[in-house]
Amino acid sequence: MSAHYSLVIEQDSFVPYLPYYLIGLIFLQTAFGLIELSHPDNSIPVNRFVTPLHIVPEWYFLAYYAVLKVIPSKTGGLLVFMLSTCQ
Repeated sequence: MSAHYSLVIEQDSFVPYLPYYLIGLIFLQTAFGLIELSHPDNSIPVNRFVTPLHIVPEWYFLAYYAVLKVIPSKTGGLLVFMLSTCQ
């Protein structure tokens, strides 16, 4: 039994892009977009003076973050941050 290799591509083997793939792609993007945007934290009113509790820096920035939270002035925190990185 031999395989039939043909260089001719039949028109019946194509699936049109527009009605099938495009509509499916739009549906998936809409579904995942609604899931992503419907997180409960997105409906909390904005308070510019309080950092939300769920925002945490990466583990390698935790020491700098702790120093910046302890020092009350922004300039002092920046100076300590710069001095600690220049060592």
